[in-house]
Amino acid sequence: MAQRTVSERLIAQVHASAIGESVTVSPDSRRLAYAARVGDKALVVVDGREENQYDGIGGGSPLFSPDSQRVAYTARVGDKAFVVVDGREEKQYDGIGGGSLRFSPDSRRLAYAAGVGDKQFV
Repeated sequence: MAQRTVSERLIAQVHASAIGESVTVSPDSRRLAYAARVGDKALVVVDGREENQYDGIGGGSPLFSPDSQRVAYTARVGDKAFVVVDGREEKQYDGIGGGSLRFSPDSRRLAYAAGVGDKQFV
């Protein structure tokens, strides 16, 4: 029987009362992201660093790219929704399709469903 070595490594400290079910570990198991609340604002914490605060973070977890280098999630300010990729806010829309974020296999592109008025597109 082959011997197996097991080890542990801290990748981030998480205060359990601040998070819901949004904890996401990167595909390479080296990074961690989760949504949290601070007062009446919501934010995403990536590798222990708090990102910008918003009125809300979209349902589901933050999403890591296949190569574990990029992070994307949806956020809301007022009645506008948008995607945040690598800490940068994308264009604002009336809505973003829940759970529609998808990185390309090479991690270079991100696709999602969005809507303006009664029109929806990818």
